[in-house]
Amino acid sequence: KALSASVGQTAAIDGTQVTLDSISCDRNVANLYLTLHREGGFDLESASVYDGSQESGWSRLQSLLPMLSYSLTSADRSLCTGDVQRLDAYQEGDDIKCLMRITPESVMGDEVELSIDGWSWNEGGSQAAFAFGLDLAEVPAPKELGSQTLTFPTQQGDKQLEIERFTASELACVMVVRHEETTWQADDGVDASGIPDPFLDP
Repeated sequence: KALSASVGQTAAIDGTQVTLDSISCDRNVANLYLTLHREGGFDLESASVYDGSQESGWSRLQSLLPMLSYSLTSADRSLCTGDVQRLDAYQEGDDIKCLMRITPESVMGDEVELSIDGWSWNEGGSQAAFAFGLDLAEVPAPKELGSQTLTFPTQQGDKQLEIERFTASELACVMVVRHEETTWQADDGVDASGIPDPFLDP
């Protein structure tokens, strides 16, 4: 089955008309292709971090992209939630075209429902933007390495990477690790955070 499909749904997010043109996905990731439209176009100068900023046009475009979050369900059971990653953006006339990516924690099954919310400063919170189903029954499962712990000798001693899963598909390689950032109190009494020893930051 094809890995791409047209969607064509449109939502207003923080004064911008956002159209989800199409999606390409396998069981590993989902790529979202969007068009942003604003009456009168987008002002890249006002999108700079500060007056006189020398940042590139690409960086300014990134700051104009909407903040999106997603939730995946299957058979009315929640699978995972998370933030949509911003990958790329460029101008096409007065509009902005952008590519965003959803990377779920687990491999997607035969049929999943995808809901996407957008954050609006004007509305004071998140609001539903897009919702649709994905039929992945004929999409091959990704190749997968089992759960394992890798140990690397370093000058600071042995360091470990605890891999929950590593999957490779046509669209992406995804690595999920078991450990997360933790917070602790340092010797000077100040709170510190990071990956605890002896683990490596992936």
